[in-house]
Amino acid sequence: MVLRTVGEEVKMWSMAGAGKLSLVAGPADGGVGSTGVPNASPTAASASSDLYGAAVLDACQQIKARMEPEASRGTYNSFAELAQACYLKRVDLSAHGFYATPDIGFDWATGKGSPFLYFTYGAAFAEVEVDTLTGDFHTRTADIVMDLGFSINPAIDIGQEPSSKVWDG
Repeated sequence: MVLRTVGEEVKMWSMAGAGKLSLVAGPADGGVGSTGVPNASPTAASASSDLYGAAVLDACQQIKARMEPEASRGTYNSFAELAQACYLKRVDLSAHGFYATPDIGFDWATGKGSPFLYFTYGAAFAEVEVDTLTGDFHTRTADIVMDLGFSINPAIDIGQEPSSKVWDG
């Protein structure tokens, strides 16, 4: 099974979607890029997690529903064995998932509407020493606090936090 993805967030959701099918996710075949995915939106502000993640879940649910009759008829030691049996019985193992964020819209002319389904909150504080004669500076400490809700993959979050800070050498 091939899960085509757009961006790193979708790779995370592909693994989460794979868990919905009870399989171990491997590398996505076909590479990453919006050129092979119709209706692809730019990845920004976690919109791709919502859009593509829910689309992957939709596709996984479609395939799972097609595979369930065969799964209930036999005993399989692995997902690969079940997929092979479904393939030999000509079960469609391909799906096109789609998701549209509900209840959003914004009228730019009136400045009214709800452009996002939800909001995240954050604050940052930096203590910086500045030499007013030379312009040299030294960042003494920096703190970032974010309320992001449910994490798709905490390991990714941990990696993104330090990369969001800019430190002077």
